[in-house]
Amino acid sequence: MKHNRSIGALGEQYAADYLLSHGYTIRARNVYYHWGELDIVAEKDNAIVFVEVKTRIGDEKGKPWEQMTRRKINHLHRSMLMYIKKHSSLEKFHRLDVVSIVLHSDRSVKELKHFESITS
Repeated sequence: MKHNRSIGALGEQYAADYLLSHGYTIRARNVYYHWGELDIVAEKDNAIVFVEVKTRIGDEKGKPWEQMTRRKINHLHRSMLMYIKKHSSLEKFHRLDVVSIVLHSDRSVKELKHFESITS
């Protein structure tokens, strides 16, 4: 499990670096709620962007973004609503994005894909 967490943390750092280089501002990272975690909360073009990061070493078992089930998306939406409620000044448009990262065995990025505005 520790290995998975370190891969996840590395993927989140790659995703944050990617978002920053594409004009996003990072508002928060690893926001925990009872039913789930928001990996990255960012902002761009007057929108709040909740980013779920999925990372794998290699893609023999499928692409990371394929892990986004309806149940996972529902939990993320619930966390998003809680975040917005706790930050009542956020009267902005918001969306859920996914950053899917496949790493080489040396943990360098093989593939990074950004999916905007995903739905269930």
